[in-house]
Amino acid sequence: MLVLALGGAGFFAWKGQQSVKAADAKLAEQTSQAETATKDLESTKAELEAANEAKKKLEPLVASAQQLEAIKASFASGETLHDLEELYKPDKKSKKEKKISVERQLGLSAVRLLTKGPEDADAAQDFKKVLDLADWGSKQKVICAAQNALAAMGQKIDVLSECKLALTADSAQGHADAANAKAGDKEAQQQPSWTYAGDKGPEHWGEQFKTCTTAKWQAPINIVGPFLKPKLSVVPAYQDAKLALVNDGRNIDIKVEEGGKLRVDSVPYELNLVRFHRPSEELIEGQASAMDMQLMHRSEDGKWVTLVVLFKEGEANEALAPLWEKLPAKGGDRVELEGQKFNFKTLLPGQMDYFSYEGTLTTPPCTEGVKYYVLKTPVTLTKEQLAHFPLEGNVRPVQALKNRQIQG
Repeated sequence: MLVLALGGAGFFAWKGQQSVKAADAKLAEQTSQAETATKDLESTKAELEAANEAKKKLEPLVASAQQLEAIKASFASGETLHDLEELYKPDKKSKKEKKISVERQLGLSAVRLLTKGPEDADAAQDFKKVLDLADWGSKQKVICAAQNALAAMGQKIDVLSECKLALTADSAQGHADAANAKAGDKEAQQQPSWTYAGDKGPEHWGEQFKTCTTAKWQAPINIVGPFLKPKLSVVPAYQDAKLALVNDGRNIDIKVEEGGKLRVDSVPYELNLVRFHRPSEELIEGQASAMDMQLMHRSEDGKWVTLVVLFKEGEANEALAPLWEKLPAKGGDRVELEGQKFNFKTLLPGQMDYFSYEGTLTTPPCTEGVKYYVLKTPVTLTKEQLAHFPLEGNVRPVQALKNRQIQG
């Protein structure tokens, strides 16, 4: 009886143990299912939050799309485009194209795009004309607008990094977030696409601006003989001009309004931009001057001519005073000569003998076909005047001559 009792007790104990194990296994399975359900719930919650966030970001884009459709509808008749084309069409008598500002050219291009659509070849050509006309040193907003328009039209174009940044901000967050980004991170928004040193220096310009590498004849150069005899007359016809001085951290761009012309063999080129470099960019037989002044001109058909004046240390240059008193010292500063005008003829030497060669712009995008006239006779400035110029080393290194013939 004792044996049977012990055997029965053992059996029931074993049976109970098995039941406990089964219950533990069931509990573990249910716990695992509960954890999975919790994770699924958290994942669903995260997806829902992401969807709500995407909806918030989409709302301003929908509003912008609706606004764009409304604007397109207002131009659909083509009357506005027709009126603008009539306003800017070539003169009936001379058959010459009327000269319009790069901003008006951008506006005309935008109206054509809104009227004709992105497939219109003339619209693309108009935006490309904007890029040809724009001064890349001072018209960044215009350039960004034209580049982004061409990209949106499916045209192959390398959009500047700062233009891409502005586009991304607007697309992802809407206009309000773009404004906040500009206010909260202004330095990041204004990172230059090129510099005179470092990883965006002259040796890297070609990575973003292909012509800075591919153009056969670059500028500046080391001017050495033998020289060809000069063939063309160069006659300045400058006048009192309104000026705005802008320091972009790399150069001081002096924007000239109604500053007169330079006539090269009687062909007029309008003065629109002046820059100083310290030291000079061109070398004369391997020697740099203390400073140079580049007076940049464009013809009605968009061709560039640059007149270069070299400076050496010596007597004070009184003609510089009105400019030197207003030089913007920090990057981003802008100064206008209010209530006074300036004539750049006062900074020219008495003699107009020159060295001449063909090259590119000495800053990106390194546009080709620029004619340089480097005056042989330097003008003077004092050591103190030279030191007062707030930038130093804003110079592109000299480029290979590559069988160019220099007149001089």
